[in-house]
Amino acid sequence: MTNGIQSETIDLDGLTTVEDFFNALKKANVDVEGGFTADGKGLQVISRLSGVGLSIAENGGTNAAGLGLQTFSGTTQLSSLDNGKGVPVNGTSEFDLIRRDGTEVSISLAGAKTVQDVVDKINAIDPGVLVASFNTTGNGLILSDSSGTGALAVAENAITSALKISGTEDGNADLEGTGVGAESALDLLTNLNDGAGVPVGASTLDITRRDGSVVNVDLSAALTVQDVLDAVNAVDPGNLVMTHSSVTESFQLNDNAGTGSLTVADNVVSTALGIAGSEDGVVDLSGTDPNPQRSTGLLDLMFRLRDALETGNNQELEVISGALKSEFEDFNFLRGDVGGRLQSLDRYANKLADEDIQIQESLSEVFDTDMTEAITQFANLQVTIQAAQQIAAQTLQLNLFNYL
Repeated sequence: MTNGIQSETIDLDGLTTVEDFFNALKKANVDVEGGFTADGKGLQVISRLSGVGLSIAENGGTNAAGLGLQTFSGTTQLSSLDNGKGVPVNGTSEFDLIRRDGTEVSISLAGAKTVQDVVDKINAIDPGVLVASFNTTGNGLILSDSSGTGALAVAENAITSALKISGTEDGNADLEGTGVGAESALDLLTNLNDGAGVPVGASTLDITRRDGSVVNVDLSAALTVQDVLDAVNAVDPGNLVMTHSSVTESFQLNDNAGTGSLTVADNVVSTALGIAGSEDGVVDLSGTDPNPQRSTGLLDLMFRLRDALETGNNQELEVISGALKSEFEDFNFLRGDVGGRLQSLDRYANKLADEDIQIQESLSEVFDTDMTEAITQFANLQVTIQAAQQIAAQTLQLNLFNYL
């Protein structure tokens, strides 16, 4: 999974639920969110970053496709590629390819609807020799050609730019060695392999070249890394080439003599140099993902507008213009929706204010007292009660003798 410059391999081993998968996404720290599609029937992964593309690919398996999350596959519509601009297969629908044997072919994509249609049309040119396929690790198309040993080149035009497959791959794959501690060409061989050195006098460096020939390179006089490079590169200058990487502290071997396997026999010398092994082919021309998913919204459109203005991409500007119009329409709709919600909130606020006044009045009737008025009322009641008691007492004392 690649989100802008962030890339992470999501390990699904041991996951049993969708929640486990969402948690794995959070742990990956690539600024994405997992969720469900609008209809609730599928999964989706959304980038939290604007202005960058999100690419979800396989890592040698089929999990991305199985989860319905792979951003580029054979069923991908050509009209959806290149940020929605599509692949222009209805106009000038050809692109040129220079094969490894030097021949040039023009491949027509007229009528193609999906990426698989593109693959099928390429593979029909020279079946089994010129082969288009899908990258098994990461997204994009791969072109391989076993017709020769020269450069494989795809000319850039609107079609190849949209498919992200233009460029040149100029030869056979290098035989990559392992790190042996060779930091520079001046390093002594005795210091390699943590001081164990290289037993250069014990055997020769035996190389089976791509044309099937075998060379035995004598390194008995070599003292430094540069001496090893010079000895190998003197065999067939410009064709059999050994180089050294200070980054990986290792040796690399390249051979342009043919298309077969390049092999270094395993012995004490090749093992000590970390170069024993075999490389059996030419380097394929690998494309990048032409269908990265972007976060939608105005911010992302602003990033795209900036890039289009910097590069003078008029086609992209037309697409962005339509997208901006749609965003403004959505914005006006949302603004109206928010306005309606605010009116509802105002009504609720007024209603709450009225209810608060009523509650305060009720509380005032129960708990709030005018002391002056209360004392006066109490005194009047007290006098009234006293008078009533006196009258009652006098009335109760009356008897027959009071009337004699």
